[in-house]
Amino acid sequence: MSSSRDTPSGGGLTLKTGGRAGLKSRRQLRRKKRREFVQLHVCSDLLQRVQAVTASTPDVDYEKVEQIRLAMERGELRLDSERLARKLIDFESDLS
Repeated sequence: MSSSRDTPSGGGLTLKTGGRAGLKSRRQLRRKKRREFVQLHVCSDLLQRVQAVTASTPDVDYEKVEQIRLAMERGELRLDSERLARKLIDFESDLS
């Protein structure tokens, strides 16, 4: 659906509005916005679930820490201090 109109001054300027091309691009834009909204909504829901899980998870697994401490006391756990140092350095450099 297209309409055209001459200006009142008779200057010959034609104003065209609408048309199938304009209508199609507006529909595409609305669909794109809806898809983006749905994607954003899904991401938001996922983020909220992740935050809930991390909020209910302790920062330190104290039971695991105690198991390691006892194993070290009994001599059941040997650490390669050089390997551990390399891993710490690698970890720190990955953060920068």
